[in-house]
Amino acid sequence: FMSSGISEITLPNQLKKISEYAFWDSELKEIKISKNVTQIGRYAFWNCKKLEKVTLSPNLKKISQAMFCQCVKLKTITLPKNITRIENGAFYESGLTNITIPKKVTTIEKEVFYHCTSLKKVTFETQKLKTISSSLFEGCKKLKMITLPGNVAKIEEKAFKESGLTSITIPEKVTSIGNEAFADCRSLKNIVFEGEQVVVIGSDACKGLPADCIITVPA
Repeated sequence: FMSSGISEITLPNQLKKISEYAFWDSELKEIKISKNVTQIGRYAFWNCKKLEKVTLSPNLKKISQAMFCQCVKLKTITLPKNITRIENGAFYESGLTNITIPKKVTTIEKEVFYHCTSLKKVTFETQKLKTISSSLFEGCKKLKMITLPGNVAKIEEKAFKESGLTSITIPEKVTSIGNEAFADCRSLKNIVFEGEQVVVIGSDACKGLPADCIITVPA
């Protein structure tokens, strides 16, 4: 149905797989995916600009690369509890306003929420995530607050660049912060480091922060 004018579809209950590009650039407004579906390919709903409501199969294990990229009307989505992985650019430039990351998620790849300019709330149920990947929340201008999982050990380059953060606490296990991680966060007033180990901080990590931003570190 790639680039088709299809706006509605009823999928058969016995369906097990939706392949890559299946609905790419279509006029689809809503889709319900039955419990027998265990795989959805990359770019499956990329650029579906009218897609507003998605019900995912509870048996999905991953959100594939760029699956909902540029779905600008998709405001919210419930991720299945069995999801362990969210791949590159899954919600890139989408219309998401809030999202909850389930308990089993161990990996969120780069640019998943890149320039989701309406994203206000991210809730991490998982404590298994160890890396905040590069450009993960870059350009999320309405994201004011976020609580990172306690096991995060690395914040990669541009992770929060140009986001709307007003404060952030760096978990105690973090040992590395990448280049431009918080660059141009014009509203960021407080950065608190919980850990006592040495953190490697990349170049321009705090470039463009307000002059009155307070960075707190252990003695």
